[in-house]
Amino acid sequence: WENDEVFTAKAQISHYGQTALKKGKVLMQITSEGGKILKSENWDFETMPVGSLKDIGNISMNLKDLKKAQRLMISLKVTGTRFKNEWSIWVFPKELPAKKDKDLIITNEINDETLLALNNGKKVLLVANNLGTEENSVNVDYYPLYWSLTFFPGQGKTSIGMLLKDKHPAFNNFPTSFHSDWQWEKFGRNTKAFILNDLPKTYKPIAQIVDDFHRNNKEGAIFEFKVGKGKLLVCGYDINNKENPVARQLKF
Repeated sequence: WENDEVFTAKAQISHYGQTALKKGKVLMQITSEGGKILKSENWDFETMPVGSLKDIGNISMNLKDLKKAQRLMISLKVTGTRFKNEWSIWVFPKELPAKKDKDLIITNEINDETLLALNNGKKVLLVANNLGTEENSVNVDYYPLYWSLTFFPGQGKTSIGMLLKDKHPAFNNFPTSFHSDWQWEKFGRNTKAFILNDLPKTYKPIAQIVDDFHRNNKEGAIFEFKVGKGKLLVCGYDINNKENPVARQLKF
């Protein structure tokens, strides 16, 4: 979602317990990642026989006051019971401030000019989703491989998830957990990971793609190096896609 939108959803309750669920209330809450309650409502429902499904309420929240990228939690709880469910949504600002850094170079390729800049102490962000060869990179799909690459070949994907350094400064303005979640799905299949097997065992990428266990390559979709006097940050996600609010935020 973007913060110029209104989040809407229809809530339902289904009941498959041993006996009827007597009439009561459902507490709906939307909370920020820090636990602040942004919206709260109580809805009544009538007694529900076993096997029934009912509409119980509609959720509507204007997102205009959310100025920073963040994950929100939507929860529904039947009051006085242990029955509760919750869902995450991600909200991103429509407009982002311009960041100017005279020592930062954003490029889609490594060439002599880029290497010279790095050796002279510049910082380089390499947007690498269109780089790499079959020998040194893999195409990344958000959705995991079914079962295994060996037993079910030809799926067009090779990974089973992603491990993230979620506390890394690269994610200071990008809400993420230590694993892939639905905000990453927006990048689709236009993502590249690079095989880093020749690096020291202790080296861990910022975003590491989990390879099929039969092969078990060390693969990085976001990773960093010191090069000469400079710093190189490689990103295999298409963060130049201005139509994708998640890409804009990750680039920021």
